[in-house]
Amino acid sequence: MLDGWWCCCPCLQDTDDFDRASAATLGAEWTASGGASLGIYDDQYCYITSGHAYFNTALPDTQGSFIMSFGAVNPQDGDVYEVIISWDGGTTEKLRARFEADIANNAWIISLFVDGGEEIADDDEIIAGCGTYQEEFAAIGADRGFSVSYDRAVFRVGGTTPEFPHYELWTCVAPDTAADIRIGLQHGGGGGTIYFNDFFISDHYVHNAKCPAYGCVCGLDD
Repeated sequence: MLDGWWCCCPCLQDTDDFDRASAATLGAEWTASGGASLGIYDDQYCYITSGHAYFNTALPDTQGSFIMSFGAVNPQDGDVYEVIISWDGGTTEKLRARFEADIANNAWIISLFVDGGEEIADDDEIIAGCGTYQEEFAAIGADRGFSVSYDRAVFRVGGTTPEFPHYELWTCVAPDTAADIRIGLQHGGGGGTIYFNDFFISDHYVHNAKCPAYGCVCGLDD
């Protein structure tokens, strides 16, 4: 779904398309916690009914930069998908992106959290902050892809095409010295089981100049 834009090694760190036998576990590459009920559904999707799971491979940048994407599969009204980033191997959440399907209004309610507190939320059109007007990120579809990134200063959500996002929401996050940084997928408390697909993690330009760099730069003018 979103794999065409990922550069070759060493930028692409890890992927998981969840194409394996259905089971009540995600396998050896993941660690489930938070009272998790999750696994592989229909030999091709990650399902989560409650809790979360962190990918076991730590990010390469000790200051936390990354780019990742995932597919939200057949979202239903009130479904809440979350991406969580831990600075200490999955013990404490540092960053979180929340995606709630709002079928009644044909939109997504998207929020960004830093250290557990909500920084910004949006469910309509916004000005991205780099002088470019982004079209409304609406239209609940059968599947929807999102990108999430952090560049040591900006925590960002983008739309279906990371190079030219149809939607962008971001908040400034002060640089931090990190250790054993993990990315996880989480059930956000909506009423039903959620399904993920096409999970990708890439290194970021600020750590490796050969890799992509998405999003605005806080504190700089166009």
